[in-house]
Amino acid sequence: MQERQQSHILSSYFAPRGHNRMYALGMQLSQLYLSPFDKLIGVIGEAGSGKSALIRGMFPGVELTNDDDGVYVRPLPILDLLDGDGGFSFFSPHTYHLDIRFENGFTQMSVLADAIREALAKGKRVIVEHFDLVYPLLGFNANILIGAGEQILISRPTIFGPEPEEI
Repeated sequence: MQERQQSHILSSYFAPRGHNRMYALGMQLSQLYLSPFDKLIGVIGEAGSGKSALIRGMFPGVELTNDDDGVYVRPLPILDLLDGDGGFSFFSPHTYHLDIRFENGFTQMSVLADAIREALAKGKRVIVEHFDLVYPLLGFNANILIGAGEQILISRPTIFGPEPEEI
């Protein structure tokens, strides 16, 4: 299984329509392509392309920061990691979700990039929607890139690419 993931370059799926189908595809993709060592997951796509539905299928139970059904938590939970005390406790989440386009309205992009770096340094998993917007500030690529649109593209970037803008 690990050998297949290491040699994976790019896979393409036709994007289904409807939340239930997108959830089911997300569940299949997580079983096929995700590794416990994937700490930074970048999701790229336009508004309404099904990124959030795909994330819900891949990571059941994760709290989305741009959830229309819930209450927006302020300050953003991942920003607690930037506090002087470290913001780490036994009850802190293991996986953080971050919608860069949504959160950029509340927080500067450089602060979001710092929070992502800090979460990764503490061993947390970070799922970043609109990863292509924060990629120039991070300076490193995601462990796995997912592009949502008419097709769902999944890539495990290497030093040779692909870059987020290519997805």
